[in-house]
Amino acid sequence: MSFAVIGRYWLVHHDNVRALVRSDRGLLVLNLAFLFCIAFMPFPTSVLGGTDGGTAATVLYAVTIIATSVAAAALWWYATFHRKLVDPEVHSDAHAREAITGSLSAAVAFLPSIPLAFVDPTWAKYS
Repeated sequence: MSFAVIGRYWLVHHDNVRALVRSDRGLLVLNLAFLFCIAFMPFPTSVLGGTDGGTAATVLYAVTIIATSVAAAALWWYATFHRKLVDPEVHSDAHAREAITGSLSAAVAFLPSIPLAFVDPTWAKYS
């Protein structure tokens, strides 16, 4: 499961990175935060699959997906709107908004699963 999720994040990240024309320290720090989330992702996946899938495992996985999504959105907001580090011919403002919205949609989708995990972890996983 983590391979598929990481693969999807990586493909989108790669498509966005090709639009960069320069970088700065802030972009590198945000990219490291995103890559930390990606590198961490197999751990909560393992915990979720290796336990009975209880509340803590479900919440850990959801928080990891939310953090990864927020890190990706912050990275592309910073590169596109805050510092103008992208080639507007390759990565338009509309494309940037779509990438940011797409990243944040995963966070919004996983957010309700956190309180639901305290009621019923199985339903939280399916939500």
